[in-house]
Amino acid sequence: VGCRCSTGKKTGAGSKTGYVGDTKRPHAVKFEKLRSMPDQMYYSVKDVRTKDDAQITVHLMLFYELASIEKMLDSTNDMIGDFVNAASADVMTFASRLTYETFLQDTAELSKVANFPILASRMKQTGNQLQKVVYRGYSASQALQEMHDQAISRRTKLRLEADLKTTDLR
Repeated sequence: VGCRCSTGKKTGAGSKTGYVGDTKRPHAVKFEKLRSMPDQMYYSVKDVRTKDDAQITVHLMLFYELASIEKMLDSTNDMIGDFVNAASADVMTFASRLTYETFLQDTAELSKVANFPILASRMKQTGNQLQKVVYRGYSASQALQEMHDQAISRRTKLRLEADLKTTDLR
């Protein structure tokens, strides 16, 4: 996708990245190329809440392919925005059913396309196909991460002590 103003000069106006201090203007972007090959995007879903009210950020990689340019042009003004909103809805729905601990145990489920029905449906509506989702990890606040690390340490210590008692009884 090329970003050129009406004079033909490259500018940051209207682009996703641009440059510091640039001015975004409606209709400033003129498409020169539309990528129709398989593509991927990184996305982090922020402010995800678990059932026990833990707040985390979930990191994903979405693989998709534009299958119908006509359908895309007829059904959306912002294809990537649609993907972001749909992926967010799926992740928030997934996490809201689970406690923080259960979420951590079930993270492999976030790499299954079946757990992204809203995203898959919206992609289909916009002429795209969701090919794969890769769960890339999560982030939590420093305080929450420290509490989790301490809990793991305590559980490990208790298991070791229980193993020692079992060994001593033999």
